[in-house]
Amino acid sequence: MTYGVPYVLFWHLNPAKLKPFKLAYEHQLERDNRNAWNQGLYIKAAVCSALLGKKAKYPDKPFGTAEEAKEVTKESAEIAAKKFDAWTKIYNERFKKNDAELSSE
Repeated sequence: MTYGVPYVLFWHLNPAKLKPFKLAYEHQLERDNRNAWNQGLYIKAAVCSALLGKKAKYPDKPFGTAEEAKEVTKESAEIAAKKFDAWTKIYNERFKKNDAELSSE
């Protein structure tokens, strides 16, 4: 019943056939949770703009637009590239050090 299966249909299904209903229910819970979280962001922005005035402006467009997602992805890729570059430098230094130790023996 929790998964949204009609009572009459429930008694004609085996447990394996209930799986899609369960997955749909779990996805709906995730959407509801994300919507509640987003609503909290809007309320926070509204309260801040009401209390702080010009210091905290209410957003002109919705949070989580496709443009913002692209920016976050781009920033994440740049950070990952910098981390990888730093890791390769450290690895190469260790490799050169080990190679120098082996050639001096």
